[in-house]
Amino acid sequence: MPTTRTRPAQARQGNKLLANVLVTLAMFAVVWPGIKWAYAHTHKDVPTPHARVAGAAAPVVQSPIRIEAQIPQLDVVQGCMLSQVITPVLDDFEDPNAAQVWLELLFTESSFYHWVPRGTESADCSFIRESHENWEILNSGPVACGEDLCVGLGQLSSFPEVCDPALRFDPFENVYCSARYFGELVDQYGGDFTKAVAKYKGAVNLTEYGTQIPDTQHPHVLMVFKQLTLTK
Repeated sequence: MPTTRTRPAQARQGNKLLANVLVTLAMFAVVWPGIKWAYAHTHKDVPTPHARVAGAAAPVVQSPIRIEAQIPQLDVVQGCMLSQVITPVLDDFEDPNAAQVWLELLFTESSFYHWVPRGTESADCSFIRESHENWEILNSGPVACGEDLCVGLGQLSSFPEVCDPALRFDPFENVYCSARYFGELVDQYGGDFTKAVAKYKGAVNLTEYGTQIPDTQHPHVLMVFKQLTLTK
């Protein structure tokens, strides 16, 4: 029967395992400071899920400011122009505040008259569809428009960049051109309504180089914004 050598072999295996464990622990002790440093620097800006500064409140979201035009009581002609011609164009504006500023601007330009009122218009607004040749178009004369005539609801000049001169006598085209032109001015001045209104009204100052600078303190400009209200 062969002699058994199991115990010495087991002892050698146990010693080898212990040596491996000690080597592993020694290596971990060497690299652990580096692991801690790397973790601290890669996670220093990441807050824990419940980390809050004592007393800190959640950020307050400001309610957007709403601009509203203040339109006085209207007569038959004005009411028909507002409901049938002007109001549908308000939806063309992406910014509802710009639409309200334009509405007030339009009222200061023409009081919502496209023709010189005669006092014989019917309440059904059918007169709006009549040919403009039957009416005297409301115009402000050359005083406000230089050598030109500003006509209709939007008091538009004959400059092609504002409106097709042949179309501005039609109330629907006049209002559409007015809204589009004002929207372009708002974009041009980066959303600054005061500058857009000033340029629309021709309230500009010329520099020595001929550059036009909108006069936001001009009485005609202030008149528009005096009638606007701000709400949240």
